[in-house]
Amino acid sequence: MAYGGLFTKHVSIWAAVVTASRLPVAMAPLAFLFYGRGTDTGYSGGAAMAAAYAIAEAIGAPLLSMRLRTRPYHREITAGLGLSAVAFALLAFLPTPGTVLAVILAAIAGAAAAAAPGALRTMAEDLAPRNRLHAALSLESTLNMAAWAASPALVSVLALESGPQTPFLLAALATCAATAALWLLPDKTGATDDGQRAPLKQALTAWPVYLTSIAAMYLLASIELTLPALLQHRELPVSYSGPILTGF
Repeated sequence: MAYGGLFTKHVSIWAAVVTASRLPVAMAPLAFLFYGRGTDTGYSGGAAMAAAYAIAEAIGAPLLSMRLRTRPYHREITAGLGLSAVAFALLAFLPTPGTVLAVILAAIAGAAAAAAPGALRTMAEDLAPRNRLHAALSLESTLNMAAWAASPALVSVLALESGPQTPFLLAALATCAATAALWLLPDKTGATDDGQRAPLKQALTAWPVYLTSIAAMYLLASIELTLPALLQHRELPVSYSGPILTGF
């Protein structure tokens, strides 16, 4: 799909916010695993952190999205992203947090920013020209997949060459950048009229899409979380996991 004429000032900023806010999400699973591997938390602790992050994100997304129905997007999204950035920063700078505290911080990081992806997708309706909305949504998907493709190699290089906590520092910085850039966009407030809200029954009619997405993400998560341990078990360099996952 051609993107010509799509990149207005606001759409360009929106694209940057989408990329910066999705990168920490894509980095998180492998970052938690390498963090566990490089600290006393261990692989099992890193996997527990990844699970806590994903579960908290799944719970937080619908709950926080309900708040956006009647509240300004800027305030809600920046609060969530800011809290997520704090949790990532604590993981980056706390010397040796216990496994329980690390899991709690991972859950906070996942839940706090859970509404941002859907909210940013909704904002595209107001920022992109009406006849270019499909191109804008296609761009959002492209940026999302690019973040997921680049993050394994990025995490493996940072964690193995610099330190197991370094990916969290980058995640915090990217989240802060997304938060700051968001204020350069026009604000949006959810509909206050109940008649404008899609009823739950209508939303549930898309259940095949939800199940397909769950299956795809389960496949990705299973490979991402087991590959480093498998490589180590086979006495192969764990650093191979980055290029392999990026290729995948």
